Amino acid sequence: MACFCKARETQTLYTKCLMDEDLSEKEKQLLNKLIEHASHSSDLVKKYCELKAKE
Repeated sequence: MACFCKARETQTLYTKCLMDEDLSEKEKQLLNKLIEHASHSSDLVKKYCELKAKE
């Protein structure tokens, strides 16, 4: 689950960066995509951990 926590930390970092009012629209779009990818990655890591726990 440590990997899952790190993935969520990354998502949180991108979300905090998104709060910067000086960002351009392109930067906001990029950060939104990074947040989506980080979320998807953490979900995959969580599923992997759940599978490993069942073994």
